[in-house]
Amino acid sequence: HASLHGQVGTLDGITATVNNYYICVDSSLAAKTVNLPAAATAGAGFVLSIKDEGGLAGTNNITIDANGAEFIDGATTQPINANYGSLNLMCSGTAWFII
Repeated sequence: HASLHGQVGTLDGITATVNNYYICVDSSLAAKTVNLPAAATAGAGFVLSIKDEGGLAGTNNITIDANGAEFIDGATTQPINANYGSLNLMCSGTAWFII
C-alpha cells in the first residue's frame, strides 16, 4: 500500500483508493474532503488512517466522506475538526467504522 502525504495547495478533494493506507492532509490553507472508496471495493478488514498534518483542522475542517449512500459509524460523513487530529477507519465490506 502507498500513502498520500502532505496534500496541499488548491487540492480540496482527495480520493482515497485501496492502494492507500495512510493519508496525511495539509489543513493549513483550506478545508479538505477525503472521499473513501466503495466499501465493497475496499473489502472487509481494510484499514485506512487519515491525519491532519497541517495542524489547522480546528479551523479548516477535514471531512471524511463515505462513498455514495454508505456510512461511517452510521453517518455519511465524519469530521476531523481538532488540530493534528486523525481518524482510523476499518471497512466491513459494506460500511466503514471508526477504530
